Amino acid sequence: MKKCIHATSTLLIIILFTACEVQKKNVPTTVNPSQSVTGISETDPYFTASQTITSSRGPNGPIRDFIQDKNGDFWFATFAGIVHYNGEIFTNLTNKLGLKRFRAHTVLEDKTGKIWFGTLGGGVYTHENRSQKKEKASFSQLTTDNGLISNKVACLYEDQKGNLWFGTDRGVSRYDGSSFRNFTTEDGLTNNDVHAIVEDATGKIWFGTRGAACFYDGKTFTKATNTEGLPLINVWSLIADSQGNLWFGGNDGLWQYANNTFTNYTKEFVGSICEDKKGNLWISKSAGIHEMALYRYDGKPHPSSAAKATQIAYVSGPVYKVMEDSKGNTWFGTGNGVGRFDGKTIQYFREQQGKK
Repeated sequence: MKKCIHATSTLLIIILFTACEVQKKNVPTTVNPSQSVTGISETDPYFTASQTITSSRGPNGPIRDFIQDKNGDFWFATFAGIVHYNGEIFTNLTNKLGLKRFRAHTVLEDKTGKIWFGTLGGGVYTHENRSQKKEKASFSQLTTDNGLISNKVACLYEDQKGNLWFGTDRGVSRYDGSSFRNFTTEDGLTNNDVHAIVEDATGKIWFGTRGAACFYDGKTFTKATNTEGLPLINVWSLIADSQGNLWFGGNDGLWQYANNTFTNYTKEFVGSICEDKKGNLWISKSAGIHEMALYRYDGKPHPSSAAKATQIAYVSGPVYKVMEDSKGNTWFGTGNGVGRFDGKTIQYFREQQGKK
């Protein structure tokens, strides 16, 4: 009898210990630059190596994504790593803090003010963003070791409930702060390579993938089809505008989804979509082979199907991201740095001050 009690107690201790270990595993761990992480290679062969730590100019390589946080600072996801901009100086935090050299592909500020970065091979980095000296604050990391479905993260999104969604090359991960729920084509996702995520007014989560776009109602995935009954293929950008309408940008051009109806605006490839404070819609659209242009649809409060777009800038190469800042300037990330349009002139931060 005594042995039985001892065995039961030992089993209980093992179960409790295992449960604690599982819970601990799903929490972001503080980054130690010298420490190796299981499942992560030591190098990214496509990383744009640079020795620059601080500069008045931004990176000259691809700028895949960026945000302006609640404090007015800018955070850039670039092929040269994670870059912070305080309005005067660009600081490459990957170089400054000795982070693993992976291309940063996407960035998000959550409701608590924490900054999240998705990388191509290094999983997800998190930054508390609370210190007065933000650039000295530590980073934490989430990887497949913690339950993330893949370490190649292309997009990030926070839903109304505070869940974080990670779009990767192997499916989607939903993170509630303590555990992951992963979704793949086996669960109904139309394609495992996910480029964009957005939530609509009814709580459905929409996904732009390398295959067909789809939405998830909390139980099942449904493929999205346009008025012609065709799926929207290779959607790279998804937003919900101020009126609750959805906009899709990708191989099939620009599409609006409103009142359960799809409306097409252009058939040319659209890489990024942004709505400004006035309700105008900004897009980056194909303008030839390996060339794109920045366009604006003037809308009150959003453009009609007959609206024509005004070309703002022509870019030799891709335009990955378009965003309006707190002062009403429009920023756009390209394959060769970042530009800013103040309503009259364009400034490229890779070039000398004032040069167009």
